Formats: sequence, C-alpha cells, structure tokens
Amino acid sequence: MTTRFFPLILAISSLATVANAQSIQGVCGTTTTGGTASCGSIPVGSQVTNVAWSGNNLGSCVSDFRVSHNGASAFLGDNGCGLNQTSVSTFNGMDASGTWTIDSVRNCKISCNSTASVQFFVYYLPPASLGVSPTSLSFSTPINTTPGAQSIVVKNSGGLPMSWTLTSTDAAIIVNPTSGTGLAAGASTTVSVAVPGSSTAMSKSATLTVSAGTAGARQVAVTYSTFVPCVGSQTDPNNCGTCGHVCPASNACVNGVCTCTGSLTDPNNCGACGHVCPGASNATATCSNGVCGLVCNPGYTSCGGQCVDTQTDSANCGSCGYDCSTEGAAFSCHGGICGCGPGLVGCCGGDICRSSCPRFCP
Repeated sequence: MTTRFFPLILAISSLATVANAQSIQGVCGTTTTGGTASCGSIPVGSQVTNVAWSGNNLGSCVSDFRVSHNGASAFLGDNGCGLNQTSVSTFNGMDASGTWTIDSVRNCKISCNSTASVQFFVYYLPPASLGVSPTSLSFSTPINTTPGAQSIVVKNSGGLPMSWTLTSTDAAIIVNPTSGTGLAAGASTTVSVAVPGSSTAMSKSATLTVSAGTAGARQVAVTYSTFVPCVGSQTDPNNCGTCGHVCPASNACVNGVCTCTGSLTDPNNCGACGHVCPGASNATATCSNGVCGLVCNPGYTSCGGQCVDTQTDSANCGSCGYDCSTEGAAFSCHGGICGCGPGLVGCCGGDICRSSCPRFCP
C-alpha cells in the first residue's frame, strides 16, 4: 500500500461566542505531515477554551491526525470522507501561546485526493489587562478642614479574571479597598481615595500604584494642599468688607467700607478727597506728597510756571527769560536764536525785518 502525506493548513481564530474574547485571526502557516507551526500572535497568558478542526477534499482517505501542544496531545478523529468539524477539550485552560504540532499517525488505506487538507483552530481568552483612570488626583482645601474623598476606577480590559493590589507612597492617604481578586473580564471597581487636612498651609504629593501581576501596573499621581482662606477685612483695602473687594486709589478701608480720604500721589484727590490738580498747556498735572504740581511734556521747559518751547518762544529764546525784543523790536525766536525769519535781515537796529534794508530808516 502506498503511503501518502497531505499538506496541513493550521490556522488560529478567536471564539466569537466567548464573552470578551479578542477578535484575532491569522493563518499560522502551511506544513506537511509532521511539520510544526508557531501561532505567535496569541498573547502569552491566553487561556485555551477550545480546539477544533475541519477537513476538505479528503475523498476516501481515513487517517488519524494528532495535535500536540505544551506536552499534551489529542487525536483529531477517524471520521473518514467529508471530515466534519469536531473538537476536543484536552487543551482547555492551558496557555494558548507557543508551538502547535500536527502529524499523521496512520497511513491512508486507499487512494486519497491530493488536495486534501485539514484546517486547525485554537479558541482562547486573552490574558487580563489592567486599566486605571484617572491618572491624577488633586485636592485643595482651607486649613482646619478635611477635603472630600475622590475615586479612581480599576478595570479589567482583558478576557481572564484579574487580581490586583494598591499601594501608596504616603501612608496618610487612605484608600479603600486596597486589593481585589477575581475581577471579571470587562468589569471594573471603584476605589475611594481620601487625604488628610491640616491646621497650617502646606502642599504634598504622592503616588498610588495599582499592580495586577502579568496584567501590568499603573500609577496615579496625587497632590494635596491646604491654604489660609481669604476673609473680608475692616481695614484691608484689598479685601474691604468682603474677600477680594479692592478699594480704588486714594480710598481707605474704614469699618469695612471703601472711603475717600485723599491721596499723596493721586492728582484727582491730591491732599484731600476730590481735590483735582489743575493742568496747564503743554504739561501734565501731578501730585507729590499731597501737593499739586506740573510736569512739562517732552520738548517743553518750565519757565515762570509755564511750559514753553525755548526753540520758538520769543520771550524765552534758547533759555528761560531771554527776550528777543532786547536785540531788536522785530526779532523773533528761530531754533533758539533771536533774529529775523528765513530770507529776511534785520534793519534799522533790528526794528524791522526785510529782504533788503532801505537807504534810510524811518
């Protein structure tokens, strides 16, 4: 009798009917009898829930096929022509990752179709997967009060039950619960987080760590602080009467009420409430030590209580008090120098300015 070897198609598939199983599909590879295939896409720690196979184009061939994995083995069956899908529970509960081997343990008794094939499936639940949210908590409260508790959520996003523990770098932080076992796939639990108050202003930080073995670990940053609360004042102009009520300039806080009292610097209340310092041409009013004054604008000079331009003012030409009329009745100030305007000359002792002087002065 002639012995025939058939190509074996090994495939990995997820079991869609199993709750929370991952939907991962991929052909592990094609091999001849006695070959091996590595289903590396299965996460380590995944748990086998079923092993199944189906055959195509077997004709009259009757053979036993055997599958082996992690030291265990099982026969696929002796079902003859038109091999129907079947399964075994031998591998249930084992880690599904690693190498699966199929071989033929009995020769074909009669001629078989050369296109015969066996397709192999591994159904599994993925390992537990830890998720924690939020990733930070912040507490802030006035001194001598206890802040309200907040919470974090621990979730199992994988396919197998999960156990977890929670630790803190600050023993003063109270968490409840601190651990859990058998958290089902897709389930979550809430953990209460409480921090202490303080009689003095302070600020602290800590880290919570949730650990779940092979499912991983996650950290939550915690900050908490206390502060001296703002209160209204009878005298504080920044919190007059109530917290944050700021009195206007030149006002004082008297018995919790903003009261105008005059100012040493405010030109609208200089020395007394409502006393407005007068302005002047080319100048800005000021208040210094409760006394009004003037500051000349840029380009102007204070002369005799007025702000003048010594480049053009004929009574203060070049400097305060220098009057161009002392040089000539018709002279004026040009660029800080007394004289006639451009294109003119002084005639008759400066009494007149003309383009040319007359032969006789009046």
